[in-house]
Amino acid sequence: MTGELRFVSTTADLEALPLLSVIMAAKPSRSVYQKWLDQQDRTPKWVRTVSDDRYTSEELAVGPFPLSSPQQFWFVVLYDPSVHGHPNEWNVTSSVTGSV
Repeated sequence: MTGELRFVSTTADLEALPLLSVIMAAKPSRSVYQKWLDQQDRTPKWVRTVSDDRYTSEELAVGPFPLSSPQQFWFVVLYDPSVHGHPNEWNVTSSVTGSV
């Protein structure tokens, strides 16, 4: 993993992230979202942490007021399973202690 932040902003960027990915709004709210399959329609949705709000990738990309106040939102990718691996595969003990 590199020390550089990875930003995404378009619907295509958000759609490309796999399930379980975690993103944080770069501004203004710093809200954190995780990608899950919706229980009702079985499509990927971004679930805002500390709430039950669900959003499609398009809804996150265009923001809450797409017609009256369109703007591009940026998100920092905090966790991408395709890059960082699945948590079940992490060797936390060696990472914390610095041993290999």
